[in-house]
Amino acid sequence: SKIDQTREDLSLAKLAWHTGLGKLAQQRAEAITGRGPAMDDDDYRARLTDFGLEALEQHQVTGGSFASLVELELWQQLDGKAKLGIGVSQVDEDQGGGLVLVILVGR
Repeated sequence: SKIDQTREDLSLAKLAWHTGLGKLAQQRAEAITGRGPAMDDDDYRARLTDFGLEALEQHQVTGGSFASLVELELWQQLDGKAKLGIGVSQVDEDQGGGLVLVILVGR
């Protein structure tokens, strides 16, 4: 909601949040941090074909706080026509802590 509010404040188009991409991004983030099952690239690509997208970008960002992830310039650069999914997972303290954000942008 903070991302949507920032875009609205800047008179930018709303983003099209995609439930399937969101679930996949969350699974990917959890796999990266070891909080969920591993996901190999073949499984990942197979899941993406189910969404009927012509193109997909994946962004992976690490940050120390949720606020730092919400303030990314990327949110302002995204086309309102893109389908979007995000996933966030905590990195264990013994591995440096912080958060991993996976952003999937489909067209």
